Amino acid sequence: MKKMASIAVATALAFSLAACGGAAQTEAPVDDAGGEEAAEVTTLVGGWTINGDIAGKTITEEQAAIFQQAMGEVLGVNYEPVAVIGEQLVAGKNYAYLCKATVVAPDAQGEWVVVVIYQDLEGNCSFTTANPIDPVDLHVVEGDKGAVMGGWSIPESPEGVDLPADAQEVFDAAVKALADEGKDYVLAPQALLATQVVSGANYQVLCLGSVDGGASQLLDVTIYKDASGNVSVSSVDALDLDFYVTPLVDE
Repeated sequence: MKKMASIAVATALAFSLAACGGAAQTEAPVDDAGGEEAAEVTTLVGGWTINGDIAGKTITEEQAAIFQQAMGEVLGVNYEPVAVIGEQLVAGKNYAYLCKATVVAPDAQGEWVVVVIYQDLEGNCSFTTANPIDPVDLHVVEGDKGAVMGGWSIPESPEGVDLPADAQEVFDAAVKALADEGKDYVLAPQALLATQVVSGANYQVLCLGSVDGGASQLLDVTIYKDASGNVSVSSVDALDLDFYVTPLVDE
């Protein structure tokens, strides 16, 4: 079902780009407040960077304006941006936005996508690509996370940085569990990607973080809460952002 949802969003987007002329269906949370001191910059394959200035905060007014300008003529899909998770200097600049995308249709199911927007040297902004983040089949930097058991559910109302209250409670318990084990993780949540009901519940949280004092990374943290309320971290994997910002090619 997730693959079908991904295809539906991609197809709707193709039609929407060909049928410009309507108002954008986007919502962007805005934050005017200044951020904390920037974390160490991580430069990825392709020149994409992750640091404390561009990830881990609510979208700024400038980032919201760039998104609105680029997506202003996109119809058929509702994009709700929650965070900027990467930047790339080119002849201008590329921005990677983490968004919840929902086809404008009755009972449509949303999915997480990475939307790439290009801003040229004159300030003109345009859409480049939108790639789905499938919680069942995540692309990570090292090794192969591989397909995991299905049944993951995407939140109906996406929230960036500030997790829903129940997920925040589980996340805080997971961070404490890591510290109690003597593991050196610094984790700042970006979004609750998905939940899964098992004998208890699993949570996938996208984080900006570092391991053992290393550089900032985008980390997919899978947390398990058992039926008795005990919380543990099942896995921490670095998301392969380069995969998600590269336009998909039909095979």
